[in-house]
Amino acid sequence: MRIKSTGANSYTLWLSATDTYNWAHKPGAHWPCSDLSGHRACVCVDSNGLCDLTIDGKYDQDCSGNELSAIVADHLPASYRHLWPVWESAPLTSAPLTSAPLTSAPLTSAAAE
Repeated sequence: MRIKSTGANSYTLWLSATDTYNWAHKPGAHWPCSDLSGHRACVCVDSNGLCDLTIDGKYDQDCSGNELSAIVADHLPASYRHLWPVWESAPLTSAPLTSAPLTSAPLTSAAAE
């Protein structure tokens, strides 16, 4: 894996065939139908997102968008993550997931009434 900044808000990421194969066959996180496994990939990203993709040096190749997002996210250093949309997330809060009040009353069913 190689990464190079190509501007203030852009970079190019190169993944070797070995990188993609190892990622797709990672123990505990196997990607069984990988389009990229064993293929070289070059990903160019700017502030608008993905702007160029080559697979094995060809522009006419295709792969799953979910797989591309996952493999790039797994290889990105923290300093580039703000430019890859998968890393955008809402801030974590300690608020409960629902607005319903929590009670200690037992649950009842309509059949019991």
